[in-house]
Amino acid sequence: MDIIEVMLGTATRAPLSNTTFSPRGLQFSPRSQIGIALFIVGLAVLAFGAGWMLGQRQAASQRRLSDPCRSGN
Repeated sequence: MDIIEVMLGTATRAPLSNTTFSPRGLQFSPRSQIGIALFIVGLAVLAFGAGWMLGQRQAASQRRLSDPCRSGN
């Protein structure tokens, strides 16, 4: 083991045989992973819907400005 590895805390050791290595940190259950994925998909759908609505609004505004005869006057 190198002194720099010890100082930085990056020294690694193999886990004991017949055991599974589980690093410490964020670990999510399968149910939580599904929930997070659905949340991200929901945000994407909301962003798409907001963009579509703004596009429709802008297109309608441009149609009104470009064709004054259409209003019936």
